[in-house]
Amino acid sequence: MDYISQDQLSQLNSQTETILASAHNMNLSLVRSSLESKQTSEERKFRSNLNKGYGAASPLHKLRLFDESNSEDDVRVTLYRDSASWCPYGVSSFLFWLLK
Repeated sequence: MDYISQDQLSQLNSQTETILASAHNMNLSLVRSSLESKQTSEERKFRSNLNKGYGAASPLHKLRLFDESNSEDDVRVTLYRDSASWCPYGVSSFLFWLLK
């Protein structure tokens, strides 16, 4: 019975990791393109405006500017929240500022 050396095992592990990483990246790009092809025009517009801070209120916004007439220089209040937006205090504060 033949055994593989530590060197061969290390090389095999490295090759396996490379193959799995490329398959993972390929699957992610396939999933992303499949999902993007199924988006409605409203969803595409929402996603494209997320980074700009425009559009309907969403926990996905990192910055909320409301519309294109505002810029980052106009920001006077910075609110911090958890990334999942589940905190009741954070949600009520967010709603307060939104209604104001």
